[in-house]
Amino acid sequence: MYDSSKIKIVIDPGHGGEATGAVGPTGLQEKDVNLTVARHLKRFLEEEGFPVILTRDGDYDVPLEERVRISVENKADIFISIHHNASAVLNRNINRTELYCPFEPFSPSFDLAYKLQKNFRRRFGLTVESPLPANYRVLKGNVPVSVLTEASYISNPEEEELLKRKERLVLEAEIIFESILEFITSGLPRINSKKVERDKVKLRFSEEIDPASLAVFIDGNVLDFVAEEGKEIVLPISEKLRGGVHIISIYGRCMKGNAFPPQHIEITKEFTIESFSHVLKNYGPYNLLRIKFFDKYMNPVPPNLPFYVQPKDCEIIDSLPHTDLNGEVFLLLKMEREHSEIEF
Repeated sequence: MYDSSKIKIVIDPGHGGEATGAVGPTGLQEKDVNLTVARHLKRFLEEEGFPVILTRDGDYDVPLEERVRISVENKADIFISIHHNASAVLNRNINRTELYCPFEPFSPSFDLAYKLQKNFRRRFGLTVESPLPANYRVLKGNVPVSVLTEASYISNPEEEELLKRKERLVLEAEIIFESILEFITSGLPRINSKKVERDKVKLRFSEEIDPASLAVFIDGNVLDFVAEEGKEIVLPISEKLRGGVHIISIYGRCMKGNAFPPQHIEITKEFTIESFSHVLKNYGPYNLLRIKFFDKYMNPVPPNLPFYVQPKDCEIIDSLPHTDLNGEVFLLLKMEREHSEIEF
């Protein structure tokens, strides 16, 4: 079960004001359809005890950035943007349902979108495309569960006539409402806390996490660890990890089924330079000196580390002012004497 009073939902009726959105063959405007569906959906949700916020509740435009701000600042658990499409090539025969989510792999947005796909397919009478990632502004930088619906094509003459009828708009709102309830029933895992320590990272969730679902990467490489059932994940940080900044990415699901928001945690591993090696190669009147620095575990030091090296009896013609990805620095030298050796 869930406490609906603690689950906040933001509904975004697309367009408004001078931004009419798509327009049907006889002049029906998308902005009006979007708002009517949003109001029906708001009523259904509030009857179930959910706090609901509309990004607009009248015929006026709201900048896209403002719609996202409303969602983020109110800490919405779910953001749903309501739209109705039109054919870009004015093919009046096209009519289908489309669902869009942010560009984030394993996002809980897709869990909601797949429930919308199932219920629109079952009840709305149109072909329903599989949910797709999209770069729409209202989906960028928004809360973890954000979906944009294009329930149908207002540019289709038959569909435009249906969208003029109350029962069609109520049905659309019912489908979205039903899908939201199904989604919430499958868990709404939140991150309650995260803590980075010297040798571990701890995350605590609001729901029990399915250990078999977890996938953890450090800098894109799989991090092996043993997960246990419960609401906490503890990730070990190896003492032998290369120094510098690393990104730990964590993906998984709660025991009820829904994904938790992917986590990307930056950690900084301290290090000291313990040794180095160098290679000198001759190129005519010049010599290229490569120096590689290591920590105590013989890991290369991190990239972009400023350095200062002053070889004796040499003129530095050019140099890379910091370590590269391999922990190396390069100096182009002109030797003062032929066959002289490098000293530091």
